Amino acid sequence: MNTQVRSTPAAATGAVFAVLLTLANGQGGVLSDPRDVAASLALTLLIAFTVYLGLLLRADARTGTDAWLASTAAIAGAVGATLKLASGAPELTLAHARIPTGSQAADALTGIAAATTLLALFPLALFCLAAGVSGLRTRTFPLWVNIGALVAGLSLAVNGSFRGTENVPALLVFALWCLAASIHLIRASRRDRTTGTTDRTATTSDAHA
Repeated sequence: MNTQVRSTPAAATGAVFAVLLTLANGQGGVLSDPRDVAASLALTLLIAFTVYLGLLLRADARTGTDAWLASTAAIAGAVGATLKLASGAPELTLAHARIPTGSQAADALTGIAAATTLLALFPLALFCLAAGVSGLRTRTFPLWVNIGALVAGLSLAVNGSFRGTENVPALLVFALWCLAASIHLIRASRRDRTTGTTDRTATTSDAHA
């Protein structure tokens, strides 16, 4: 992996996304204001995380196909996260406009939110699949990270195909993969920083010898 583009804060966005999203949705039901803020922040951080992974993959690209896969992963991830973020708008309208539950307007807003969430699964699936294939080609990430990305991508694609369901268990699989990949990238970034400090110290010592 190209160490020049590694960043601990950027790598940490994936873990923070997973934790915040789990905390926001863990209790189910209609989100309260604090939980809604947490969910919105989590999805915003997801945009940053997907772009960061795309940059890592792009830095190791050896062919035009590798570069295309890396760009596809970054763009698809950002689009998917943005769509999922936008799916909260109808729910916010429903909560703050005091629209009666069970009314046609309430049903329409709920339907729009659910449909937007399902639509978001497809670009997120493309992000995972592109990142997994690109990672296998460039060996930017360990094998388990790449396989996990492919599994998460297939889960998202299958889940998005069931239009009549309101459950999105694939998002949990996706969040777990983001958490694991983020932890690996944080450790790799810190290891690089420690190695770099050691190398600089050794160089300085040699210079004074």
